[in-house]
This record gives sequence, C-alpha cells and structure tokens, in this order.
Amino acid sequence: MNLIFGLLTITFQKNALSGALRYYTSGNSYLQATINNSQRINLQGEEVEEISAEQKEYAQMLLNKRNEAYQQSSNESPQSA
Repeated sequence: MNLIFGLLTITFQKNALSGALRYYTSGNSYLQATINNSQRINLQGEEVEEISAEQKEYAQMLLNKRNEAYQQSSNESPQSA
C-alpha cells in the first residue's frame, strides 16, 4: 500500500499498517475521544463521519473492562510495609 504525502511516498505492508491502526484505535485516548465526540475526524482535521451510539457504547464498554481489570490488579498487588 502506498500513501503519498506531498512529494514523499511511503510504502507499507498491509499487515504493518493494519497493526498500527489497531494499536492506535484500541488506545484509551482514542476510545475516550470516540465517547466524547460526535464526529470522526480525518487526517486533514475535517469531520467525515458521525460516531454512532453503538460505537460510543462499545468504546465505553472497553474502557470499563480495562478500568475494572486495573482496579482488580491494584487491589491484588502486595502492599509494602
């Protein structure tokens, strides 16, 4: 896959680009932005697509699961005296 930015051409393998996008879109910041905003924004900063209620609910569910897992691991860690 080729992406062209001005005069610079960057070639990515499909799985590398897919992995990078998955990493970015699974991050807490991205999920929180999905919950708090009504539109998706492209690389040029333009609003391009409405974020559905289902997408917001899914992002909230993922964050809740992460927070619960973090709380459990914090409670289970040994306390230093």
